[in-house]
Amino acid sequence: APRSPYGLFTKQRRIAFERKFTPPSLTILLNLPRGGVEPGAEINLYISQGQANKILGLDGELFYIRNGHVNWMAVRYSLMIPENIDHVLFVWQDKKLNSPTLPTLYSMHLYTNDFHIINSPEINLSEMGKLPVLEEEEFKLKITCKEKITGSSTVELHMNLSVDDSETLLELKFSFTKMCMDSSYIEEINRDAIKLVNILVKEREESVEHGDKKGYLYIGAGVACASVIIIAAGVAFLHVHSMPKYDDESKNVLIGSESSIDAQTITQVFRATVAERKQHELLLRLKELMIRRNILTISNAVQEGSFGRVYIGNLVNVECGEDLKVLIKTVTEHATPEDVISFIHESSLLKRTNHPNVLTLMHVCLDDNNIPLMVYPYVNRGNLKNYLRLSRTAEPLAKALTTKDIVLMALQVARGLQYLQKRRFIHKDVATRNCVVDEDLHVKLCDTALSKDFFPGDYHCLNENENRPIRWLATECLETNTYLYASDVWSYGVLLWELSCLAQTPYVNVDPHEMLTYLKSGLRLPQPLHCPDDFFAVMACCWALSPEDRPNITQIIGCLEVFLDTLNAFI
Repeated sequence: APRSPYGLFTKQRRIAFERKFTPPSLTILLNLPRGGVEPGAEINLYISQGQANKILGLDGELFYIRNGHVNWMAVRYSLMIPENIDHVLFVWQDKKLNSPTLPTLYSMHLYTNDFHIINSPEINLSEMGKLPVLEEEEFKLKITCKEKITGSSTVELHMNLSVDDSETLLELKFSFTKMCMDSSYIEEINRDAIKLVNILVKEREESVEHGDKKGYLYIGAGVACASVIIIAAGVAFLHVHSMPKYDDESKNVLIGSESSIDAQTITQVFRATVAERKQHELLLRLKELMIRRNILTISNAVQEGSFGRVYIGNLVNVECGEDLKVLIKTVTEHATPEDVISFIHESSLLKRTNHPNVLTLMHVCLDDNNIPLMVYPYVNRGNLKNYLRLSRTAEPLAKALTTKDIVLMALQVARGLQYLQKRRFIHKDVATRNCVVDEDLHVKLCDTALSKDFFPGDYHCLNENENRPIRWLATECLETNTYLYASDVWSYGVLLWELSCLAQTPYVNVDPHEMLTYLKSGLRLPQPLHCPDDFFAVMACCWALSPEDRPNITQIIGCLEVFLDTLNAFI
C-alpha cells in the first residue's frame, strides 16, 4: 500500500500548523526503527555550491546530511531567501555501499503561512519516491513573490526518510523565509542609500580636512566588520568539501555527533544574523516615520531599566525653526538582538493612532550606532504607575488625589481603550505602567515597549517561554493563551483597582503559578480602602469568569459617566 506523504504528521498536527499565522519553532523529530539504523545508509542532502554562494555569499555546499551525519545547525536554521532569488536547488543521493538492494524511500510535503505575499510554492518531485542510488540528482524548490508586494513568508519542507518501507527512519523539517519587495520600493531605498553614503563621505572628508585622519579608517573598519559577520554566520553551519572526513567509527551512523565548533557560539551567530534582518524588516515598515538624527536632541533620562531608557528631548521643526519637547524611548548596548526586535515591534503597535487618550508614535530615527530612537509626544508627569506611587506622599502634587480625580483618569483610559477596540486592536497589557499622565491629570494609554524592563516584577514566565503580566490577565489568557476584547476589559478592571490603591501590586500574596486556580475558585481582589461601592462594582463586574458576562468598554464608560455625575452633584 502506498505510504502517506505526511508520514508521522497526523491530521490534527497538520490542521494545527496550518492555523498558525506565525512560523513555528524549528524542530527535528527522529525515530529509529526496530533493529537499529540501516548500516548501509550513507545519505547526502545539501544545497548546491552555486545556490549557497547566491544566498549566503560563500563558496561551499550547505550540507543538511553528509555521509549519513545530520548537520543539526543547518537543519535548525531558517534560511533567508533574498527577493532576487526564486528557487532553492538541492542535491541528494544514497550511496548504499553495503545494501544496494534496499531502497531509501522518501515522502515530503510543503507548508506556508501566507499566500498573500508568495505564490504557492512548488517542488519538481513527486510527494513519494526513492532516493537516487549512487548518482547525485538535483531537485528544485520554487518560491516566487506576488507582484508589488513587500514582506516575508515562511515555507516549510517536511521530509520523511525510511528504508524499504519500514518504520520512519528520519523526519526532518526545513524552514525557508522568502523575502519579497516591490521593485519600486527597492529603487527608492537605493536612492536613499546613495544619499546616505554621500553624506557619510562628505562628513569624513570634512573630518580629515580638520585633522581627523581616522575618518576613512572608521569607514573601512565598518565595512570589514560587516563582511566578517556575514562570513562567520555562513561558516558556522556550512560543511565545506575541504573539511576532513569522519573517522571509521562514526562513518555509518545516521545521527552524527555535534560539530566541534562550540554550539553556543554558533547559535549566537545565527541569532544575531536573523535578528539583524528582522530589525531591518521592522524598521522598513516604519519608513514613513523616519527622521534625520540631526534634528533630534537628547537631554536627561527620566526612566531607566537594565537596558531601556526614556529621555526628554527636543525635536527641531525645520519649517519654523522652533523646538518641540518630546519623549524618547531607546535601548542601550546591553540590549540583546531579541530585546531590540521586541522594542521596535512593541513601539510600533500604536503608530498612526489619533486620539487624545492614546499616546502615538511620532517619529523614528537611528543614532550613530544604529540603535533605534522612538519619539513620542511629551507628557510632563510621565509614567502613570510611577506617578501614583509618588502621590502616596502627596509630595509631587499640590494636593492629594481625590475620588473624582481617580474616576476622571479611569474614564480617560476607558475612552482610549474604546478607540483601540473600534480599530479592532487588542492591547493585551492594560495597566497603569502602560499609561502616561500630565500635571492636569490628562491620561494616555500607551504601547508596551520597555515595560518588561522597567517593571520586571509585574511579569512572570510560567510554562511558556514568555514573560507575561500574570496578575493582570483574564482566565482565558492564562488557560489557553486566548486574548479577546473582553480580556482587555478584565485587565482594565485591575487598572481601576491600581488607581484606587495608588499602584499597589494586585494579588501580591498569590503565587503567579497559582493565579489560574485562585481565580477559577471565585476569589478576586478586595475592595480598596475608601473606594466607593459604585466604583468597586464597576471593577468587580470586569472580573466575571466568562468573557460573555463581562461588560463591554462602552457600557463601562456609561457607568463611569453616571458615577461622575453623581459625584459632581455632591461636590
